[in-house]
Amino acid sequence: MITLAPAITNEGKLNSRCKALEKEYQQDNENSLPNVLKRHDYYKYQRTNSNSKPVFLVAAILKSLCHEFLSYNVSAILYLMNYEQYGRSTASAQYFLQLAGYLGIPVIAWNADNSGLERRASQSSLQLQLAPSLEHQTAAMLSILERYKWHQFSVVTSLIAGHDDFIQAVRERVSAMQRFIVTMLCFMSFFIWCGQNEALTLLSGLSEMDELHQYENSDAPLNINWSESHRTFDLKRANFLVVISTFPVVHHFAQIPAAILIDRYGAKWFFVGGIALSSCLTCFMPLSLRVSWIFALAIRAVVAIAQGVLFPAVAVIVAAWIPLAERGMVGGFVFAAYPLTVVVAIGQSKNTYWKYSYYAWGSCGIAWCAIAVYFLHDAPRTHPLIGQGELKFLEERIPPKTKRHLSIKSGVLEDRAFWALLLGQVGHRYTIILMMTVMWQYIRETWHPRGGTSTVQIVMFSLSLLGAAAAGKLTDYLIVVKKISSKWTRRLTTFFSFIVANSALVVVPLAADYRVFFYFLYGIAVISKGVYYAGLGVNHMDLTVNFNGSVIAAVNFVGDTLGNSLLLLVYYLRATFLIDVCVAFVLSAIFTPIYLLLANTERAKWDKDEQNERVESAKSP
Repeated sequence: MITLAPAITNEGKLNSRCKALEKEYQQDNENSLPNVLKRHDYYKYQRTNSNSKPVFLVAAILKSLCHEFLSYNVSAILYLMNYEQYGRSTASAQYFLQLAGYLGIPVIAWNADNSGLERRASQSSLQLQLAPSLEHQTAAMLSILERYKWHQFSVVTSLIAGHDDFIQAVRERVSAMQRFIVTMLCFMSFFIWCGQNEALTLLSGLSEMDELHQYENSDAPLNINWSESHRTFDLKRANFLVVISTFPVVHHFAQIPAAILIDRYGAKWFFVGGIALSSCLTCFMPLSLRVSWIFALAIRAVVAIAQGVLFPAVAVIVAAWIPLAERGMVGGFVFAAYPLTVVVAIGQSKNTYWKYSYYAWGSCGIAWCAIAVYFLHDAPRTHPLIGQGELKFLEERIPPKTKRHLSIKSGVLEDRAFWALLLGQVGHRYTIILMMTVMWQYIRETWHPRGGTSTVQIVMFSLSLLGAAAAGKLTDYLIVVKKISSKWTRRLTTFFSFIVANSALVVVPLAADYRVFFYFLYGIAVISKGVYYAGLGVNHMDLTVNFNGSVIAAVNFVGDTLGNSLLLLVYYLRATFLIDVCVAFVLSAIFTPIYLLLANTERAKWDKDEQNERVESAKSP
């Protein structure tokens, strides 16, 4: 026999909810109880009036529980609050609910009009609150504001118990966007990096690949547009290539020491300082070209060193802010920005007044730094604007950093998953670089698109970004809801990206006579390659908590160095585009299975601090 006892706080003002409950029971619940329960009289309804006064004394509450509830062997209490004035009655009600929890009597309550009676206030595991919580109420209110684009609002609340909790819930809901702000700052940093990098690569009048070939064996000076007039600088082709190639070479080597410093001392100030330095120097690049190509080369090298912090810093910050349940979508979205920003930067370099590209990207970088100083932080706990709800959510799901120094003796070079991550990148990086560069020339030579090759590439790689976000959202759903291992989701997305993207690229040259089919296949290839960023592209964050910067630096060094070198080798052999895409397929077919066989998503042993873990385990009961 289960006895349900509704606790009614005000006899004189019995509201409609209480009356409806009694009426339903008096009708014998013929339409609501299962036959088994009706036959055995499973439920018994016993009405109990706690007191006719809204403010209880401690002795009265104890007497009510001991004599009016326990004497009937009550199994559960239906708590109905119907008093319209709130003051000390809330405190007494909280005391009543707390004592019921101590006695082990479950309480089913509906208190939508008094936030002081939420479970959050009583902290009782035996209390079931049927009314929407403060978090749900504030989420509904703010979703209406977002739906109708209302950007200003005021909070009106009575000074009842728990009103501070309501205001705090609104603040936490508003500040829950901190992860979004941090993510977008990392995303925009790729645009700034690529814009400052590519502004020199393809200058005005030289932004198409076949025009660059005209100068390949020439020592003639380059004509560069300066303001409204044309000026000829003593910048020969050989010198120009040296200035251009300085950035990628120095940049890849600079990532390794930058990553070590970031892992040890934190990412924020290295990140902001590197972007600030590169932005200031970018604004001086037009002047350096007027002085000497050696001066331009020196500035270019310093910019590359300053921007060596980008990938390690982004990896460390994203890993510190994004839990596993969101890592596929957010991480894939951020890292998939890289190829899109490259093609956008190359497209803007066609601007006739090329020096303004330097001023624009330099100014954007300085503005980014001003915002990042305030909103960008190494970890959620150090962020002054983060709400307690979001902070608790992140700290429960993201382990804190416990080590600052990665040693070779730690066993990182003996970890098969680490080598799988390094080698698995090669074929994919080659394919991505191929689509960003060689495909540019191939589309222009084949179709001469009216909107320009840059427009086609920007559209395609925007679809790649959407593909990465969609694939990440799907992997997060499979991991969190369907409880599928993250190891298999990472493997499946990487395998899908290899098979679909590289197969479509191989067929693209064969469809050169059919424009629609050509763009369809290329679009499939680009979107599928975006899926890679939600799999192998975020796997480094699974392996380590302490050394994300060092791991991503090693991955970029191996993947981009081999990818660029092999692509240049094929280019200098005067291979056709069909051979290029076949080489991409073969490389992916060789290195992707290595990743599929050896990949792992569990935290690596070399990342753990065994001494601290033993201390924590000793503290735990």
